[in-house]
Amino acid sequence: MTCKDLVTNCNIDTKALSAKYNIPMRTIYRWLDGSRRPPEYVLLLIYDNYLLEGLTHGITSEKREELAGRME
Repeated sequence: MTCKDLVTNCNIDTKALSAKYNIPMRTIYRWLDGSRRPPEYVLLLIYDNYLLEGLTHGITSEKREELAGRME
């Protein structure tokens, strides 16, 4: 799963993501446009915090299971 997939599927606000982890917006934009790829541990941190802690809105349990399957 790419960063773009995770951000899109989980309705993650990129500004909040930037503020929470102190990641420059330019870096996030590069991850989203595919010109750079974040380290795997960063994707896992985002996944853990936004999906497992329920910090996103509108994600059904079925969608969570689907996304969890992609992260494995």
